Amino acid sequence: EKALEMLSGSPVAVIGCRGATHTGPIGYFARKLALAGHVSLWFANCSPMAAPHGATAPVLGTNPLTVGLPRDPEPIVADLATTATTYGDCRVAMAEGKPIPDGVALDSEGNPTTDPETALRGGCLLPFGGHKGYALSVVVQILTTALTGATVMPGPRSDYGLSVIALHRDILVDAVDYDRITGELVAAIKAARPAVEGQPALLPGERSAASRLRSEREGVELSDKLYQEIFSDQQG
Repeated sequence: EKALEMLSGSPVAVIGCRGATHTGPIGYFARKLALAGHVSLWFANCSPMAAPHGATAPVLGTNPLTVGLPRDPEPIVADLATTATTYGDCRVAMAEGKPIPDGVALDSEGNPTTDPETALRGGCLLPFGGHKGYALSVVVQILTTALTGATVMPGPRSDYGLSVIALHRDILVDAVDYDRITGELVAAIKAARPAVEGQPALLPGERSAASRLRSEREGVELSDKLYQEIFSDQQG
């Protein structure tokens, strides 16, 4: 809401926040700005859960970065953690008694693990793409702490940082040109020869958008274990 207010009188809005807790899916907010015709970049941190590349102890958060891009009828929203798996995915795996993939987490001794509980309680997650995801994670950590004054390694659900850069899509070109160029890229992506016949490449956030629409129609289905996990978190 603050970004929309600022963008009503300026082509650019830069916002920093400290003292925050869990924000939920940032893509929700990026989509809201994109629907209003604005480009936005979001950076968020949390308590240490991820090891730096080449280390085996948690120093960084899962440090998601999100980009919202206007497009008709549905915006493009890239919303990704800089870790190879997410805290939420680990919690779901714990609740459902399932393993997490190989190569995404370590135990407290620095050994690879596929046990989500071991990863979250004494272990750590790994950055996606090795040194590349790690580099992005460090950037996010600095943009959300040094830039905002938030704690560099916050405790659980305390003093998280958030930074937002939002701008009009016509800040450098006409909105018509932005829409045309974006449409050309989307058309090229959809026309690319698919790896699986009849399954064209998806845009960033397209699967999530379809899931959201399905949930709006049919409701959200949760296992009993996952429901209890969520309920216990709310009580805590």
